[in-house]
Amino acid sequence: MIDVDDWAEIRRLRFAEQLGIKTIARKLAVSKNTVRSAVRSDRPPHYERPRKGSLVDAYEPSICVLLKDCPSMPATVIAERIEWPHGITILKERVAELRPLFRPPDPCQRTSYRPGELVQFDLWQPDYLIPLDHDQYDKLWVVTAVSGYSRFMAAWMVSSRAAYDVLWGMLRCFEQLGGVPRTIVWDGEGCIGQWRRGKEVFTDDFQAFRGTLGAGARLCKPNDPEAKGVDERGNLYYETSFLPGRRFCDYGDFNDQITAWLRRANRRVHATTRRVPAEMIYEDRGAMLAFPPVMPDPSFRCRTRLGRDFTCGWTRTTTQSTRATSAGSSMCVPISRPSWSPARASRPLGTSAATRPTRATLMRPMP
Repeated sequence: MIDVDDWAEIRRLRFAEQLGIKTIARKLAVSKNTVRSAVRSDRPPHYERPRKGSLVDAYEPSICVLLKDCPSMPATVIAERIEWPHGITILKERVAELRPLFRPPDPCQRTSYRPGELVQFDLWQPDYLIPLDHDQYDKLWVVTAVSGYSRFMAAWMVSSRAAYDVLWGMLRCFEQLGGVPRTIVWDGEGCIGQWRRGKEVFTDDFQAFRGTLGAGARLCKPNDPEAKGVDERGNLYYETSFLPGRRFCDYGDFNDQITAWLRRANRRVHATTRRVPAEMIYEDRGAMLAFPPVMPDPSFRCRTRLGRDFTCGWTRTTTQSTRATSAGSSMCVPISRPSWSPARASRPLGTSAATRPTRATLMRPMP
């Protein structure tokens, strides 16, 4: 049997050089019948060894019956049901080939949203060291939000992934959006909630937060990246269009810059909707929930007992002192956030500078 190189040369000599069969056979030292076969064949020669039977062939009908009833049945369970007497590797390989035939298709299509229906949230960590106090640097997190209908984007950098920081970042995103969506969509973030035994389980902090706002909430299922693709594409847009070439003094400066940049970014024509998000957001706001009279307070509160020196070190860099009579008492230490009201959301995006957290205020000793 000739190889592909000889087959191609025979056809070149025959059709391009117009040589005869005998001349080609003499020049390439092959038989005339080989030359005739190569000229008549319109496909290159291909050697395929006949497939031998496998030990799994006799058990394949039983495997198909089990997969038809339960497409997700593990191969180890199938081996037990069919009384498999051989090695598990070849059985696993055959089950992996047969399982897609019985598993229902995973539909992946473009989803359409109604105005004010849904906003997707995510945490994005820029690959950039943000200056902190005392010549320290760290990679911080950004709470990002994208409206499903208008594709309007909002973002706010926070100092940690703790609930009080993430929820505060969500409030600032709601301020930029100008309303509260009817459904908040999150990934399985630890401070928001997790899937447990097939059910959505939200944290107490997030339940109190969304309950005050009156909004619903959904968690994306594990291993389902398409469920939150709108926000994931927004994070990629930040990395490619906002972050390159920028310098930041602190995370307050980061929020100033990204807020100003979002004013321009939301005025571009979106590639999917073919419309301007800054114009479509007005339709979103008309269908969103109004801000409640009393906004949720995601401030950090820490209970600690004062030492004999009547001082309380509630962070790595801050220490508060109290009256000497308070030594040994239990104290509640909150981080006082700047006052926020729904009236601020009516201002144009970016008219106020990014607010930095103020120092802690020490409350009255608690028994």
